[in-house]
Amino acid sequence: MNERLLLRCARILSAVFSPFYMTFAVFAFVLLHSFRRLLYVGFVPSIWGYLILLFMVASFTIIIPRASIALLRRMMKQSRWVLSQRQNRGVPYVMAILSYLACAIMLYTLKVPPYLQGVIVSSLVVLMLCAVLNVWWKVSVHMAALGMVAAAAGVFGVAMNFNPLWFLCLLFLVSGAVGSSRMLLRQHTLPQVLWGFVLGVACSLYFFSKGFLMI
Repeated sequence: MNERLLLRCARILSAVFSPFYMTFAVFAFVLLHSFRRLLYVGFVPSIWGYLILLFMVASFTIIIPRASIALLRRMMKQSRWVLSQRQNRGVPYVMAILSYLACAIMLYTLKVPPYLQGVIVSSLVVLMLCAVLNVWWKVSVHMAALGMVAAAAGVFGVAMNFNPLWFLCLLFLVSGAVGSSRMLLRQHTLPQVLWGFVLGVACSLYFFSKGFLMI
């Protein structure tokens, strides 16, 4: 395959499977596929209530972090490549962490079921750990997000009594492609990709499953 085309495909994969999108996708999926459990815990707003909740979560997990980072790049006249370097990622991390923290507080205030809060909390903890590790080592946030999705699928499958095997197989293929893309773009090494995935799995297993146990 042409090297230029390969790099373009790698950039597309990295953009499509952005960590911000993954968090919202998991939240939306769990919300829309756990209606019986939501009835059980008494969290039953109108259809507009669910849509407003999804919009608010999308604002805190996608719109605000991406807009903040884009504004930072414009103010500092820095390219995407410059902000991707380990030493320049501190401020973007802080922006994303504050936005996710606000989202977690909002969900807690609205008394959203704990397992839905766990989706955001696990993403928040992943971001915080990646920010701390970034001081010494540039762990892959893309892979951490995919690891979080994989663990959430497994936990949700057990809790809601459905078989997530087909989804996990597809997700592992996507994770391999995204991890290869990050290495191809020279954003990460193989250990950074693998440990990012492990970090996401660990945080999601703990906080997401804990949310189910709290009901």
